Amino acid sequence: MRVLLNAPAPENHGGVANYCKALLPHFRADVEVMHRGSRAGETGVAARAKRLAQDTARLVQTLKHGRFDVVHQNTSFYGPGIARDAILANRAKASGAKLFIRLHGWDHAFEPTFNSRRFAWIKQQYFNADAIAVDADEYEQKIRAWGYTGRMFRETTVVDDELLGQRPEGEPSHPLTVLFLARLAEDKGVIEALEATRLVQEKHPDLHIVVAGEGPVKARAEAWVAERGMPNVSFPGYVRDADKAAVFASSDLYLLPTLHGEGLPTSILEAMAFGLPIITRPMGGIPDHLRDGENGFLTERTDPETFAGFVTRLVEDDTLRKAQGERNQTVARERYLASTVAARLESAYATLAETN
Repeated sequence: MRVLLNAPAPENHGGVANYCKALLPHFRADVEVMHRGSRAGETGVAARAKRLAQDTARLVQTLKHGRFDVVHQNTSFYGPGIARDAILANRAKASGAKLFIRLHGWDHAFEPTFNSRRFAWIKQQYFNADAIAVDADEYEQKIRAWGYTGRMFRETTVVDDELLGQRPEGEPSHPLTVLFLARLAEDKGVIEALEATRLVQEKHPDLHIVVAGEGPVKARAEAWVAERGMPNVSFPGYVRDADKAAVFASSDLYLLPTLHGEGLPTSILEAMAFGLPIITRPMGGIPDHLRDGENGFLTERTDPETFAGFVTRLVEDDTLRKAQGERNQTVARERYLASTVAARLESAYATLAETN
């Protein structure tokens, strides 16, 4: 069985690019990668149009000479990506290969546009797919309601097996630490995470928080901390590989007060694999995989006081914190390692390839 994996450019550090990189070493099938999308320095409409034309031509040639059984296309559910990848989906389907589309993330505000008359051709290219995989039951139900009748798979993001292998030996000594690791954007809840931790510090002044990541509100978050004289805060920036493993290993709980249209955040699964309880909101695929009170705490609320209450419970109850962390570690290592997800995907590919 031959599979063509359509992936973002390798220099891209986004979630979809990291997903593909983590999976590749674990496929047993014959999987070839075709990178698509903008490269560093390519900005503006003209550059994006040129890149799309180049990607489409290269895809056609690759499919013509490769004799692939399945094309696995990775697409984020938001306007620019959906429109661009519809053309690639059209060419993949025309080749005669089975088309497997993995939708990542979800922009709720984009739903009316996707179902509008002017997007009819674009929508049809996705609904011509032989299978669509999504992160959440909510998204599967929506796609069915919009008229898709093909196969659907519920899939997850992944924890890179190599990341766990880079965990520091032994249990590093560290103060009790909250971890926020995500893109530093307003809808990820970084200010709420800082305020929640500051409130807990009023009773537990030795509590630390690590805010890892880059993004448009980093300077604002740093200024927020400085203006309040908040102690025990570090901003290590974007972390990867051994540095990321060290950050997880030196933390005690993971806090993500997200308002974002999540699929299933990789950072949550990584935190689980490192044995951290999770405090977050039930967005996208999160409630399909986390149970309130078992894996941490889920809340519909957005106020820092609510998150501070959950942080306080875990700070003050070592037994609860360790029990939730151990449960998360077991679940994550059974279900979410890239090697495990690659095996599930290969099973899905085989099912499609054998279907007339």
